[in-house]
Amino acid sequence: MQPVVVVPGPPTHAARVRRILGDRVTVVSSAGAQAHLAAGPHRTLLLQHSGIMLVDSAGVVRYRLATALPAGSFDGPTLQAAIDRL
Repeated sequence: MQPVVVVPGPPTHAARVRRILGDRVTVVSSAGAQAHLAAGPHRTLLLQHSGIMLVDSAGVVRYRLATALPAGSFDGPTLQAAIDRL
């Protein structure tokens, strides 16, 4: 099983996550708000919520972090721990 991380934004955002997590996961990006809307985060007032979800092969969400501040929407060590538990 190969985990996939979808990062909303340009490929440079995906590259940052890829550098942190390494080759154990596939990291892709999605321009615009499509990935946000598909995963549930939405705008509150003028802020676009950001987050990361880890979904296993059965479709069960194993990790989710969402926030109104994009800088707080990524916690590499905690995400890595969730991946290690798969």
